[in-house]
Amino acid sequence: MKAFKEIQFKIRNEIIQEDLEVHKKFLENYSIDVDKFSFEMAKAFQNWKSFDDTIEGEKEKAAVSAILYSAITLAISSMKLLLSGNSVAAGNTQRQALESIAMSFLCSDNSLDFLNKFMNQQFSSNKAVKYVLKHHQKLNLNRKALQILEQSYKFYHNYSHLTYMTISSFVSFSKEGLYVGASFDEEKLSEYQKEVEARVSLASTFSNVVDGVKLNVSKWC
Repeated sequence: MKAFKEIQFKIRNEIIQEDLEVHKKFLENYSIDVDKFSFEMAKAFQNWKSFDDTIEGEKEKAAVSAILYSAITLAISSMKLLLSGNSVAAGNTQRQALESIAMSFLCSDNSLDFLNKFMNQQFSSNKAVKYVLKHHQKLNLNRKALQILEQSYKFYHNYSHLTYMTISSFVSFSKEGLYVGASFDEEKLSEYQKEVEARVSLASTFSNVVDGVKLNVSKWC
């Protein structure tokens, strides 16, 4: 058994230092995907900024903008966590990004009163995906596209609780042993690929998400 001080040192390093070798291995495999993701998220950010620049002094619209901005930044953070070898945290953050997208849609129609309830802590964002599906027609949203959002949300729900997925993320498939914190496992490349592609796919729709929110907000009386 390793000496206590050695174990403590390893844990402390995991907390205060980024594992550059893990990050390097992810980039060696997914650099092109990172470029695609960055391009699409830059488009979304620029689109959001054009919306945010028009709402100075309007508290409710500013709140919608903040929710939309949260969705963008959470999606970026999720990709960063994934490529840093922190798959559980990445999955949980991706779930929050999806919640924020759904929440921004719900709040974009002020006649539904979700914004007021959310701002007054009377509505939880973990119900947002469910209610977006319910109100998709009023929100001018494609139900089929929202079903994909719902499926993704249900999948990332696995990272918010202890499941076989969270446990397996700490188990090495390429050699005997367990991981403490960040990891890159050669035997999990297909799983990593699916995770990266899911984030790139979401990024490709983000500017359209912003457009949908902007369209609904433009109809406010």
